[in-house]
Amino acid sequence: MPTGSLQHAKLAIYLKSVGIDPDKDVQIANIPFPNHPRALEAGEVDLAMTLSAFGAIAIEKGDAVLFLHLFGGSFGKQEVGFIVMEKLIKEKPALVQRIVNAHVDAMKTFMGQPDKQVELEKKYSRLPDAVIAMQERDFLRYNFRTNVVDIRAMARELHQLGWVQEDFGPKVDTFIDLSFVAKASGLSPAELSTW
Repeated sequence: MPTGSLQHAKLAIYLKSVGIDPDKDVQIANIPFPNHPRALEAGEVDLAMTLSAFGAIAIEKGDAVLFLHLFGGSFGKQEVGFIVMEKLIKEKPALVQRIVNAHVDAMKTFMGQPDKQVELEKKYSRLPDAVIAMQERDFLRYNFRTNVVDIRAMARELHQLGWVQEDFGPKVDTFIDLSFVAKASGLSPAELSTW
């Protein structure tokens, strides 16, 4: 099973939840995401824990079917996150604010509008139309808000997997600064910490 690091962790947690030991019962391989469709097509792997575009490519080609989309509920809602160095925040907060403003403004143009997402992706992507439609309508959910509770759960899961020595879940709030997104969106940090 090919994966990426976050995908590997989520896969391991899922497998454990259904009674499969990810270290003993299966073999997990780290294969670059763009190679996932080819690995499935060639029968080199039985399952790929992949990104939406590569999953959609494999499904559209007829080499795969969706087994489970680990999004929402106990799996959390983490599509993408942006991390900024503390040094940049301290030395150039205006630059950070401009970057965040640009992301929030851009996301407001298509958030919750799958047809608009498809339209924009077709304009800027070289992916086939059917792959774009599947990716944007069936898989991706964009929002500049985040579920902080999901980040805490991820920290706990990484500790449970033995990947980190300490459960950083209780400390997550000390690492998250939603003030830039709050200023850009007009929402409070409390409103931005859940969706």
